[in-house]
Amino acid sequence: MAKKALIIDDERPLLDIISEVLSHLDIVCIQSRSGKEALELAKVHDAFDVILVDMNMPEMNGKETYFELQKIYPKSAVVFMSGYDISDKITELNLKIPNTFLKKPFSIAQLSDVVQKLIQ
Repeated sequence: MAKKALIIDDERPLLDIISEVLSHLDIVCIQSRSGKEALELAKVHDAFDVILVDMNMPEMNGKETYFELQKIYPKSAVVFMSGYDISDKITELNLKIPNTFLKKPFSIAQLSDVVQKLIQ
């Protein structure tokens, strides 16, 4: 069965690039440009194997978005993304699910490796 990813980022070009990379790994990608849109999408999707979320978005940041989505998808792995090194803040979240942090800009190889490890 195909794996499924929810990608949340307010930058359309990055959404498209991430989707393209993951599609080559046979991962079905659902895109969202905001936390609020992601929560709307959650109403019509049963599960995601991995959620990729930008930490710096207007209206609803990545942390807020993740904690709302975690209530719906408690077993989904998560990749937090940001142009700033916030790895210490991710550690402070003390998450019980597989997770990682990718600092932007990241390479296609980094993205592929991280996602493959999380969804195995």
